[in-house]
Amino acid sequence: MDDDRHDGHGAPSRIRKDVIIKAVIRDMRKYYKYDFNALTGFISRGKGRKEGFYRECLIRYLQEKFPSFLASANPTPLLIDT
Repeated sequence: MDDDRHDGHGAPSRIRKDVIIKAVIRDMRKYYKYDFNALTGFISRGKGRKEGFYRECLIRYLQEKFPSFLASANPTPLLIDT
């Protein structure tokens, strides 16, 4: 951070907490979006995707990246055909 910021009246200004949180969440979303696509190829497959493809990719991603989450949670809702 830049410690030389001022609020226009000579007092040092501080970056608001909500602005920092928003930036962190945006970076996390961007990371997981690219990671999800790198593992599953979801975006690169284009328009010819079959129904349920997103769910299949999501299950595969969760199994690969978060196996302890699926082991502790009840994964049945993810596996039920809709």
